[in-house]
Amino acid sequence: MNKENLRALARKTHTAITRITGTSSFTISGGFLRDNLNSEETSDIDCFFIDRKKYDKAVNGAINSGCTFIKERKNSQQFLTAGGKTIDLIFTYEGYVFDFDFTMNMISYDFGNDKLLLSPEVEKHILDKVLIIKTNKLPIGLIERAKKFYDRGWGISRETKVKLMNNYLDGVNDATY
Repeated sequence: MNKENLRALARKTHTAITRITGTSSFTISGGFLRDNLNSEETSDIDCFFIDRKKYDKAVNGAINSGCTFIKERKNSQQFLTAGGKTIDLIFTYEGYVFDFDFTMNMISYDFGNDKLLLSPEVEKHILDKVLIIKTNKLPIGLIERAKKFYDRGWGISRETKVKLMNNYLDGVNDATY
């Protein structure tokens, strides 16, 4: 899917979720946009809120609009819409997208400015289906996430493989893991 069509899909999706939640103060980020850019199936739609009151309003809106509650995690709740789409409502902090572990998740749609936030470098990683880790602070669970994408046909850059292995070895030597 080209970026203009992706932006139009993001706008349409944002409008639909606004009707469900009763608020438009959220950003769509991550896998939904990434998978659609690569014309792949997507599992859910991540909606990020940086205002707690608007997040709470969205959760209540989802409940009141008849969405089916699926599960709750720290600062997020997942619902199934009447149309069969899974939406994750996530309370977070401003600038969260730049802290994603893999660059391939660093894609967002800014509804306020009707703008797709996607750097050329990140776009290349997504279109080439190559995992690039942009941080050195890696939780041990990142290995499982990397494998999930590897199983879906994504490659892993040599630098990222080294980071994952070093992280694993550090974890094996550290009693906290």
